Amino acid sequence: MFKWPPSGGHFRLPMRERKRSPESTAGRCICCRHYYLTWDRRFPHGCKAFGFKSAGPPSRLVLQSSGALCRLFVAKEAKKQSE
Repeated sequence: MFKWPPSGGHFRLPMRERKRSPESTAGRCICCRHYYLTWDRRFPHGCKAFGFKSAGPPSRLVLQSSGALCRLFVAKEAKKQSE
């Protein structure tokens, strides 16, 4: 007999149909000018704007502590391609 939803009881929407939640914006730190990787294994992510290191993306910690998205996000400039 056919079972729905598929095994595990979870159904995932295709990427184009998913709506971004505030929690999913944590990945945008990688595109921020203030983001950097540290040498500390326990806290590999850092934010120069806020001046802290964290175990996960800094924007997730900002969201958890303030309840708002990071307001210091500044997009990195595109790298120039040399010919």
